[in-house]
Amino acid sequence: MALDEHIDIFPWYDSFNIGIPEIDEQHKQLVSILNRVASFISFQNSTLNLDDLILELVDYAVYHFNTEDNYWLSTISESEPTDKHHNSHLDFIQRVHDFEQKTSILTEEEWLDELLSFLAGWLASHILESDKYMALLAKAVQSGMSLDEAKHSAEKQMRENGRNAINIILAAYKSLSSNAIRLMREIKAKNQALDMHLESERQLQAVMDYAQIGHWSLRYADQSAEWSPQIYRLFGIAENTTPELESFFCIMSQDSQKNFLDSVQHSFETGEEHRMVYQIERVNDGAKRWIECRGKVVYGEDGIPEKISGFLQDVTDRKQDEEQITQLAYYDPLTQLPNRRLLLDRLNQTIAMTQRSQTYNVLLCMDIDDFKTWNDSHGHEYGDILLQEISTRIQSCLYQGDTVSRVGGDEFVIILSNFSGNSIEVAAKAESVANRVALSISEPYFIRECQCNISASIGMVLFNDNRTSAHELMKQADIAMYQAKEGGKNTVRFYDPLMQQEIKVRMKLENELRIAIEEQQFTLFYQPQVDQSGRIFGAEALIRWNHPLDGLVCPDRFIPIAEETGLIIPMGDWVLDTACQQLNLWQQDENRRDLTLSVNVSYVQFRQPSFVDKVCELMQKYQLEHGKLKLELTESLFVDDIELVISRMTTLNNLGIEFSIDDFGTGYSSLQYIKRLPLSQLKIDRAFVSALDTNMNDQSIVNMIILMAKELGMSVIAEGVENQSQREHLEKFGCLNYQGYFFSKPIPIEEFISLSAPNF
Repeated sequence: MALDEHIDIFPWYDSFNIGIPEIDEQHKQLVSILNRVASFISFQNSTLNLDDLILELVDYAVYHFNTEDNYWLSTISESEPTDKHHNSHLDFIQRVHDFEQKTSILTEEEWLDELLSFLAGWLASHILESDKYMALLAKAVQSGMSLDEAKHSAEKQMRENGRNAINIILAAYKSLSSNAIRLMREIKAKNQALDMHLESERQLQAVMDYAQIGHWSLRYADQSAEWSPQIYRLFGIAENTTPELESFFCIMSQDSQKNFLDSVQHSFETGEEHRMVYQIERVNDGAKRWIECRGKVVYGEDGIPEKISGFLQDVTDRKQDEEQITQLAYYDPLTQLPNRRLLLDRLNQTIAMTQRSQTYNVLLCMDIDDFKTWNDSHGHEYGDILLQEISTRIQSCLYQGDTVSRVGGDEFVIILSNFSGNSIEVAAKAESVANRVALSISEPYFIRECQCNISASIGMVLFNDNRTSAHELMKQADIAMYQAKEGGKNTVRFYDPLMQQEIKVRMKLENELRIAIEEQQFTLFYQPQVDQSGRIFGAEALIRWNHPLDGLVCPDRFIPIAEETGLIIPMGDWVLDTACQQLNLWQQDENRRDLTLSVNVSYVQFRQPSFVDKVCELMQKYQLEHGKLKLELTESLFVDDIELVISRMTTLNNLGIEFSIDDFGTGYSSLQYIKRLPLSQLKIDRAFVSALDTNMNDQSIVNMIILMAKELGMSVIAEGVENQSQREHLEKFGCLNYQGYFFSKPIPIEEFISLSAPNF
């Protein structure tokens, strides 16, 4: 595997420019040399010499230092700052020479990593702190200030430019140096291991003894062919037939022709063995035979492939024996479905894979109700036909990757694989499949003018780990199936009775949710958003379900169901319309016309083709002012088709709609995309706010989010603020907008109006 042997351990950004072209260009050259040193250390490029690279870096650094010193002396004159800066140059040279003394103490890899970490950290500090300060000092002196005034001005500008941000950047570059080198070395080690493995494969192929059945070869340059006399008899072609590729193809199907060419081309490109088994139709008697074809690439002295050469063997008898053995061993002869042996094999595979895939699987045990009565009254021949038709109907209800097996008599077992979601969601999906199977089986059968009406009882068990054996799962599904029979037949039961009850509750909630949408049983609550002075400047609109019997239902109970069933779309449309209507009312209220309103938009809703048009219509319908409506999007929206997302956001942003990333830092974050999005705000997730008092990691993350938001020209707001200490930490870091129970819980509009009164 080829790897680009280059690494930028110190990426250059325009923000590193200090404003003195000559010095900036020399900085870029120093960075370039440093990156070459990093590439050598990462890839051990034999065409380079590390001593020469380091000597080149030191020599150019000395040349650069002389340029700097001359420039500072010509603009500032000799003084305490110029002496200090000059001494830092001398210190750098001394530190590099000191590293030569560590070669007897450290291993070569430790020595190289420590050297590179020092060089990257020193150069970042040299540019961002020392040289930027000197440039500001020189500019101030040139403007007519005294040296003391110039020092005060330069120090002030350095503080205002954010020394904390500089320290964070320096720490980031130090971490980047070690992490990048470690990563590149890991990749190189893996590539070396892969090369060794491929070399082992090539050596193995070189000593293989091919069966002398029929020899063939195909030249790389012109695809001319050669073969031994046995080939004519294998293919049933005349002995005067010219050996060529078309002679091969005349006995192959079109699919086999394509597969043959692809395999040969792959061998020429990679050196891997050509091997395939395909069916031919012989020319002389039309007999269909199975051929195994093998070949390996022969190279010339220049390393270019000359030909691929190998042997052909008629494996028809072996192929038929293998298929018959497999069929008898693993398939039911009546229905051609997998038998118990193959079912258990697939079930064990599913159990083993479950632990890695982190998904749910479902085992269904199904028994045909009153099959024995039909079989005894009409005879086994009729019973066999019925079982065959039942197996066909079951298969039509399943998805690719699912397994249905006949394990004996009138008993079938089904494996449903790879369900995502929690256990209740998966159980609901599995029950839907089971009901579909039961409904299909209950449709009338017509067997030789006899009508048959039967049903099935189905038991199910869920599993998502490897703690339960295949035997135990079969036992549990069988128990559930007998519970279904005792419950009146033609029913579906889960092994876990509690799960069965939870599914009923969930299905009841889904049905009630559909009624709630039709009858508009929803209302909006508003959670105030305040600034550092406690002034309410806006709110977030949060949906609540006013259930006619249960009262207010928490969104955590119905939003997941709405997203899974697609009900989130009409629900989201209602939320947007109601929020825009409220904004229109605030615009007419002199005391609240400046309030903004944030609305959450789900992934499913935003991806609807009509979403942009709907929002545009609402903006026109309610004559909303620019900047008052803010849509909050989660990071999951940016996982795929980012160009579509950017296009839609840009269109809406041009209409005056603001955008905020909700729960920032908890999902899919990519600065590459964030800087392209028309965002005005980042919202710090409550998960980082809750432990600000005690968790240093959360403090660092929050600080970084705030600094990044400022750098990108965005505002920042923290949600989930619940006490004064959290608020003070956020204010200290520079976050001046808040939302949370410390200020107010989500409240009805009447209470919000009262809370946002001017005298509040």
